[in-house]
Amino acid sequence: MNASGNTYRFLWAPANGFTPNTDGHNDVFFIKGFGIRLVKKLQVFDRWGQLVYSVANIAPNDASKGWNGAVKGRMPQSNATFVYVVEAECHEGGTILLKGTVTVVR
Repeated sequence: MNASGNTYRFLWAPANGFTPNTDGHNDVFFIKGFGIRLVKKLQVFDRWGQLVYSVANIAPNDASKGWNGAVKGRMPQSNATFVYVVEAECHEGGTILLKGTVTVVR
């Protein structure tokens, strides 16, 4: 909270693409936030609208709860773009929605 009583909060996906090649760099798609109490849901959909990953009620900034790019237990054979939807709860109780695309780079 700042001196005027406003609460700052940010929610973002740190990359619009990631490389799940287990090199320890940019291997997982996850949600970051400041002033965020809880990521109520993170859903990832393929280009046909099929849900390929979903997690609920996790802390922001936790890469261990992110998506590793697998679809039905397998990694895409080539670059693929997915749609994500995030719903997060702020510390003061408000909700933030975030939608976008992310590319798995192979």
